[in-house]
Amino acid sequence: MEAAEILVEPLGGNDSLADKIGELIREAQSTSDIKQKLEHLNKAQHLLLSVDSSGHLLDNFLDEMLEFTSSEDFHMRCFSANFIEKACKKDADILKKAITNLSYLLMSGSQSRGGVMVMKRVITVCANIYPYILKWACSRKADAEAEKCWEAFSVLKGRIVSHADSDNEG
Repeated sequence: MEAAEILVEPLGGNDSLADKIGELIREAQSTSDIKQKLEHLNKAQHLLLSVDSSGHLLDNFLDEMLEFTSSEDFHMRCFSANFIEKACKKDADILKKAITNLSYLLMSGSQSRGGVMVMKRVITVCANIYPYILKWACSRKADAEAEKCWEAFSVLKGRIVSHADSDNEG
């Protein structure tokens, strides 16, 4: 989606940024039309990652945004992978919660329609966030949670390498 398409109308008097994000996520959850879901989620993503400078709202709404990972539609699954990438680039701590979602997307990719596209997207996301995660993990040497997250990311990296070594091309 182009930047002009995701602009959200100005927040009115009593409306807060958190209320608007919550409303957009609820609308995405309630509609069955994938195009509308993606439209609402792209707006919520824009508010979370570009408008909210504090980063607190990203942490508050992360679980709700990650719920869309389990969608049957491959467009939604690719959106989830893209969201994880952008969120990790903004705050690498996000990976602590999102690593299981990336693993799920990679492992379940071959079992669904559009699964190869999802797998390719996850592989690209992992390659793109690798430098951010490495820097983050190195800066938290004494953090057991960061070490556990790094180990999970290393397992994910191993799965990606095994896909690359498989007989399937592409």
